[in-house]
Amino acid sequence: MRRFALPLLAILVLMAGPRPAHAQIATPTMGVDAYMYGYPLVLMDQTRRLMTNVPVPNGTLGFAPINQFAHATNLPTPATPVARPNLDTLYSLAWLDLSSEPMILHVPDTQGRYYIMQLVDAWNNTFAAPGTRTTGTNAQDFAIVGPYWIGNLPPNVTAIHAPTNIV
Repeated sequence: MRRFALPLLAILVLMAGPRPAHAQIATPTMGVDAYMYGYPLVLMDQTRRLMTNVPVPNGTLGFAPINQFAHATNLPTPATPVARPNLDTLYSLAWLDLSSEPMILHVPDTQGRYYIMQLVDAWNNTFAAPGTRTTGTNAQDFAIVGPYWIGNLPPNVTAIHAPTNIV
């Protein structure tokens, strides 16, 4: 709890500084709101930095450079540096930077096997989940497109619009 108190105190001190006569008076609720809004962005950025700070994909940790898949080869343990939702699932994951161009995701025909490709924005919100339940099990190509990208996609590629450039 102590490590959360200092950033919150800093926000409150900054909000309580000199203000123009027409400015709204800062309240503790405003500081909490600011913290709650910004915390997911900071947490996701720190996780991204940790998980992409490797020269090549590392299957043991499930880490890989930006825009590359890491295919975990071991189940998560309490020593795994980043929490996973399930302890009995091998994960493949990639951190995407969409600031320059879209990323094409090719999904092969899974021949009826269940899969899901959860796409999460910088606020840690799932904005798309191509997979067995939503798009079927046939081979498909998706373009994960950043919020400011303008251009044309190849034919037979389905656009998935991301709300943030980091996915």
